[in-house]
Amino acid sequence: MQINTLKKVSNRNWAFYFLSLSVLAVLCFAWLILIPSDSKGTILFGFSPARLALSSLLLIQFLVFSFLAWKVNVDQQWWHLLKDSRKMVWLIKQFHYLVVGCILASSLALKALPLYRNGLYFEIYRRLLPLISWILGFGIFSAIFISHNLSRSNKIFWKKQLTVLKWALFMMLIFFALWAVISISRYGTIPDSAYWDSALPIPLLEGQLIGFFYLFTAFILVEEITKGLTSHLSTNKKKRIKRYFIDLVIILIIWLIAFFSWSKEPIPNTYFTPKVRPPNYEVYPFSDARLYDTDAQSFLIGELSQNDNVIHKPLHVYYLSILHLFVGQDYRQVILLQTAILAFNPLIIYFLGKNIHSRLMGFGAAGFFILREWNTLKVSSLVTTSNTKLLMSELPATMFILVLTYVCVLWVRQRGNNKTLLFLLGVILGFTVLYRSQSLLLIPLIIFLCLFVYKKSSKTILIAIGTFLFGVFLVLTPWLIRNWYLLGELAIEDPKYTQVVIDRYSYDLGGDEITYENQLSNKGGFFMDAFLFTIKNPRVVFEFASNQFLHNELLSALIIPMRPEPVSNLSDSLILKNVFWKGWGYELTLLQKAYLSVFLCIISIGVGSVIRYSGFPGIIPLAIHFFYNLSIGLSRISGWRFILPVDWVFFFYFSAGLIQLVVLLFIFCGFNLQESQLIIPYQRVRKQKSRTSKNTIMTFILIGVMALFLSASFPIAVATAPSKYSHQTSKLLSKELVKCLASPPYTSIKDQVTRILSDKNIEIIKGIAYYPRFYPTNDGEPTISDTAHAPKKYPRQMFLLIGKDRRNVELRVDKPPIFLPNASEVIVAGYKEGDVFRATLVFVVDSMPFYYFGM
Repeated sequence: MQINTLKKVSNRNWAFYFLSLSVLAVLCFAWLILIPSDSKGTILFGFSPARLALSSLLLIQFLVFSFLAWKVNVDQQWWHLLKDSRKMVWLIKQFHYLVVGCILASSLALKALPLYRNGLYFEIYRRLLPLISWILGFGIFSAIFISHNLSRSNKIFWKKQLTVLKWALFMMLIFFALWAVISISRYGTIPDSAYWDSALPIPLLEGQLIGFFYLFTAFILVEEITKGLTSHLSTNKKKRIKRYFIDLVIILIIWLIAFFSWSKEPIPNTYFTPKVRPPNYEVYPFSDARLYDTDAQSFLIGELSQNDNVIHKPLHVYYLSILHLFVGQDYRQVILLQTAILAFNPLIIYFLGKNIHSRLMGFGAAGFFILREWNTLKVSSLVTTSNTKLLMSELPATMFILVLTYVCVLWVRQRGNNKTLLFLLGVILGFTVLYRSQSLLLIPLIIFLCLFVYKKSSKTILIAIGTFLFGVFLVLTPWLIRNWYLLGELAIEDPKYTQVVIDRYSYDLGGDEITYENQLSNKGGFFMDAFLFTIKNPRVVFEFASNQFLHNELLSALIIPMRPEPVSNLSDSLILKNVFWKGWGYELTLLQKAYLSVFLCIISIGVGSVIRYSGFPGIIPLAIHFFYNLSIGLSRISGWRFILPVDWVFFFYFSAGLIQLVVLLFIFCGFNLQESQLIIPYQRVRKQKSRTSKNTIMTFILIGVMALFLSASFPIAVATAPSKYSHQTSKLLSKELVKCLASPPYTSIKDQVTRILSDKNIEIIKGIAYYPRFYPTNDGEPTISDTAHAPKKYPRQMFLLIGKDRRNVELRVDKPPIFLPNASEVIVAGYKEGDVFRATLVFVVDSMPFYYFGM
């Protein structure tokens, strides 16, 4: 704070300031005594001792500030002597700390006290309200007084804020224009016949959002106080506190909070992790999670090489196989290791926020990410979404999107000088495509950035684009070669999944099929058919793509608490306890419109603040968000877990917006934040002539070799892994069973087994039994696609057998087996019946004499 400037303030201004505080005190005093009294506990004039004490305090404030206003006005020499005294100088020096503290404490009390214990102490709060209001008024009047008298010295700061304001207004126009388009055209709210999920994302809560405002304020206030306490230290001692040490402490705190807050939550009972069942009462994956984990299990036992299909999301399968390789088959241990890995997501957000704004923004965005996942885990058994307790691909894909965004920001921030980063950007995008194939649509965005960064030289543009694309296809090449060998064509994604997307180009918004000449006939015609359909029906494609895209954007924005009525309990504003948004039908109440308007305004301020700090690199996360959501919209998908990899972008900018409001508060109160370690201004990198050195070439080669090794290692391992069960035949397995029957434990069942094996239609298979679940009569999983696990009219033991191929084995028994551990080696005799392999005999190979006969 500039003490000398404040000391030069005229006596007239001081007198007006003191008079304003005295008037405020007398108004609050009148407010307090006019509150109706209770008959209990009164001692004087119908007032209780507590109210008498409060009213006396306000009356004293009135008298003191009235006296100061009069004295300053009539005795100027007295005030000049008082200002120059040592105690008064110290008091003025601490004045801005007092002002911020009053605003922080009183506003927090106004927000929290009415909600404390569901308003149980509302009458006490009602009597404290005049005093709290006076403290808040004192802080506001003092901030205005300080700001007015220091305005000349803060001209440079206010000029910088004009940039923030201009970009904030521009972003507000965009957001509210999109809101108007959705409201008028209803695009974004019209259910699509192809795929549509209208469930709102898991929100952040009011207390969590507002709490970070106070947390930011407290951090900066502590930093300013600490700077004041250490101002006497020598420069050498100050240098001992290195910036990297600050980052190390922050990232350690972030990781520990993320890991322990997520890991302590139990594994929820969801669609992807159904309730535990006999015989083992263990958690097993289901649906998509089961599909990915099955591929991983098949790879680990060397049987994935027998599967001639294209691997869906190969990088995720590789990742799951590594998890199992380290911790085995215990689902809880797998999830614990996954949580430790995914806890790095907030760290990447921290560094991203630090590089385009400040440490404090990175910390806030990381905190919001942690809270968002924590909220998700709290209600994951009530809603269907992806979280850290599932073996789904969304959160690992989020990590790749975050790294991609971070490297892209670093590259643009260095104004394209470091082409190694551009090559690395292509490599990362290649790996991201192996997680999410629709990420290919980010390629045009990076090409556009190349045009923007290297706009003065067409030769440099071509080299840059070639460098980037080389990185992408270097990673994809091993998979393109493998899939070409299997399918006879270059493909990244399994054609059956591609077919699903292309089929969506044959239906309009109303669900009526549109006929056209070139029907989807062969694998090679997939994209040509979609292209021809787009040419013939551009309006239809525009309608469903824009409808799905706006739906994605709408749901991304609704990570705020869209409550139909205000929260009535303090704990409800901090801890998510119920799905209060369930059943929302896109119609906003007045309160919800207010929530959304404030949220969008703060995000707009955040975007303006980021642009002010870092310039063009600051909007890269927003651009990636839009392009990714557009890619999903073009696939005719929206909502749910599909937008999870990029919906962090909105609360990322929300963090910057909150910090901008906090900075304004501190500047109003007379603080100088130029030397803050939490808010470091962005340092622009000057354009330099790009040079190719030996180190650069070696870095290129090193990155390329590592990328090719990581990408090729999985398909090579799949192709070369020894297969244990591929050469097994029913005849060989029958001999193995007959040999087992010669031992004493099986002599009693020899005739029964021999009779089963004598059936000419019987098939004998051997492999590993995964996910054993016993279903009583009329019980099963609530699924449409997986009919093998749907409820049936008889009891049965189900498990997935991975051997020469994959079979859903059904053993019809009245009660669950005594012993059938997950990942047991078994020999099964039976025959195919519908969508299952109906077992008549199951031998547990490694734990004789366990055997089971099916009905």
